[in-house]
Amino acid sequence: MRRSDCFFGLHFDFHATPYTDGIGTRTLPEKIGEYFDTVKPDFVQVDTKGHPGYASFRSEYGNVAPGLEVDHMKILRAETQKRGILLFGHYSGLEDDCVCQAHPDWAIQNADGTSNTAITDTEGPYTEQVMIPQLLELAGKYGLNGAWVDGENWAALPNYKPEFLAEFYEKTGYTEVVGDNSSAAHLAFYQFCREKFVAYIEKYVKAIHDVYPDFEITSNYACSDLMPEKTLDCLDYYSADVTYQLTERLTVRCFAGLGKTWDVMSWASAGCWRSPGGGFTPVSLKHITRLYREAAMAIAQGGAYQIVNGMTQQGEIRMTEMSLMGELAAFVRARQPFCQHAHPTKNAAVWYSNEDRIRRFDALYPVAQGPAAGMCDIVLDGGRPVDVIYDSVILSDALDS
Repeated sequence: MRRSDCFFGLHFDFHATPYTDGIGTRTLPEKIGEYFDTVKPDFVQVDTKGHPGYASFRSEYGNVAPGLEVDHMKILRAETQKRGILLFGHYSGLEDDCVCQAHPDWAIQNADGTSNTAITDTEGPYTEQVMIPQLLELAGKYGLNGAWVDGENWAALPNYKPEFLAEFYEKTGYTEVVGDNSSAAHLAFYQFCREKFVAYIEKYVKAIHDVYPDFEITSNYACSDLMPEKTLDCLDYYSADVTYQLTERLTVRCFAGLGKTWDVMSWASAGCWRSPGGGFTPVSLKHITRLYREAAMAIAQGGAYQIVNGMTQQGEIRMTEMSLMGELAAFVRARQPFCQHAHPTKNAAVWYSNEDRIRRFDALYPVAQGPAAGMCDIVLDGGRPVDVIYDSVILSDALDS
């Protein structure tokens, strides 16, 4: 089975910190088996390295969480293999707090000349010395089926390292990048940074695929409403986690027109509190009818659906959520024969301009969706279907087909 065969999945992460203790001690095979047998997901995504930068598996590279006691990855791999369930790793890519603080020269440089404490340099040693080796471990040593790489475009920031700026100046002829945010130099610099980010994705994906061609990789929010650019052929699928139904409306329609396997992940809880010891504690679980709507928004456009579930930093799956996930799974499965791999018919379209967003919100990859989201809502609230298209489509011959 491949990701393209999947329709419903579960996601567990807890972002280990140096204060997280007892990792894996509550990863109990019998409980995991009961949960999986009840919910019957096609795939599971599980924590391997969160944004703090501490691996929650036994890695020979980077920084392993000091509180790792039991290799929960092996237990989860065994339980998923028994049931024919694919296993993917949640892995924080561009963002790695620990690496940036231990190796300031591996981080991007802020505009004020200081080293960033969280975001790695796309051309620095981190990618080759930590990220790629750890992903290779997950593919080879643990036999995972793929990786959902998080902390990517939404975390990307412009890099003001002297050598980075020098390359930009040499290639473009500009002599400064600060000042007027709508200036040609400023916008060209942002474009240069985005091109470097795409090259970074292509680099690590190629490095893994050269060794493990069947290891399926995505970069969270790639080619989505946060990154409405031309498709990235190197990625095996597209995916994004969404928090609100109104933003999901646009996200699913962005993915639906790209012609590649995709899914959307929503949160089972209405909010989370992040513990200093690692992990997310749900504030309150969403009502099942809300989860039905969030799932329906994805599968109705031909995508798959996955949901973020609770998992303690000790690797314990919250069994209190099992019955709720079972109900949700039943809802999704009942619609699978009609929705899986469906293609929306061509409709009126909203032009979702990346250039407009960058000018409006002044970021490499703005999180805000902007006016296009409002226009999409107007059409949908009027009872009419709508597609979403990017600048790359407007500027191509695709409108003629």
